[in-house]
Amino acid sequence: MAATLLITSAPLADDNHAGISNAGIGAALTPSTAPIEETVAADDVSGAKVARFSSSLDLEALEERAPYVPVTTVAALRDELSSLSLMNQTQLREYRERSALIGTIGIVNVSRSLNVREEPDGDAQIVGKIYQNSGVIIRNYFGDEGEWTYVSSGSVSGWVVSKYIVTGELADSLYETMRPRVATTVCECTAYEKATSDSNKAVELDKGEGFVVLGYENDFVKVQLTAASDGYIDSEYIAVTEGLFAGKSLVDEEKIQDAVDLLTETRRIAAEKKQAEEEAAKEAARIAAQKKKAREEAKKNSSGSSGSSSKSSSSGVGNTDSEGWTYLGKFRVTFYCVNCNTPKGSRSTYSGAKAKEWHTCAVKSSQISMGTEVKVSGFGTFVAEDTGVGYNQIDLFVSPDECDGLYYRDVWVRK
Repeated sequence: MAATLLITSAPLADDNHAGISNAGIGAALTPSTAPIEETVAADDVSGAKVARFSSSLDLEALEERAPYVPVTTVAALRDELSSLSLMNQTQLREYRERSALIGTIGIVNVSRSLNVREEPDGDAQIVGKIYQNSGVIIRNYFGDEGEWTYVSSGSVSGWVVSKYIVTGELADSLYETMRPRVATTVCECTAYEKATSDSNKAVELDKGEGFVVLGYENDFVKVQLTAASDGYIDSEYIAVTEGLFAGKSLVDEEKIQDAVDLLTETRRIAAEKKQAEEEAAKEAARIAAQKKKAREEAKKNSSGSSGSSSKSSSSGVGNTDSEGWTYLGKFRVTFYCVNCNTPKGSRSTYSGAKAKEWHTCAVKSSQISMGTEVKVSGFGTFVAEDTGVGYNQIDLFVSPDECDGLYYRDVWVRK
């Protein structure tokens, strides 16, 4: 979309407002050479304070930037001048009011940040960000009602939606109400997620980086790091000055946000690793306890398995005790693990559950249903989660170094 230059049709309020006069097209092509410093730092004739950039900003760099939007053709200028004759009194007044604002400072009125685009189009490429409580130098307008404004601010220049820029007397009033502050790092330092050095690091910062001040807490200053992130910096490592912050190019914005994201991702990976280690430790402790219990029961029953069998059998197969355990009789007990060369050796069981050592057992599904608790004399309690064995056989899932042996033990089940 071609951008056309807004021509001032009436003299500007004072000589400090860099703009284009009404001296005609030839004069319009020559930008005013009035220093930007005077615009951003001087008081008006009434003595009232006006919106200004922070003194910590590089005003010389601001002045070196092209003060106006590049003009495509002289014909475009003639077209715009000719359109003035078609305007009614209201339109002409609004046009002149916008013209008078060229070269002045506006304040960004958003909750977080304002996109700066390469062209006056909502689908145009984003070239930078301007944060809340930041200032812009107004360069041009686009649209019949000035819907888009071309601005310069810090390291970024481009088009923004006009309704988010407060200008003129309203900007002066807003400035006096907000009393905005800018924080500049005086050395390499760290921004934290909370107002304490014991909290997580948000990002490491270089000397000379500037940020919008959002507030104060303890001995820390809360700043807006990027459009998406805030942080707290120890006041010892920053200089705070009154004034409007300047915008950041997309490269500068992404540099800090990428560093913030990297630290966040590193912490996430570390937290997941710690959680996995804790879960593994709990599982190892559970298995150790199960093994200990199994060894104690095996030792208890080793003195006379036949006597135990006789006692169990005397209760009768199919009988249920007071705890809900139903006796099935004596079973052949074997073992399997993840290294066994059989389908059931996989960590994936017939029931779909993940096999756990000294927890999972394989049974004949037509004899013992999946999910049933199975108590094996001398080895403890298991859960029927796998199949692949014959009648009156139990296959216990254990660690590879324990996957050996053949026993005959009494078996009970409980649903």
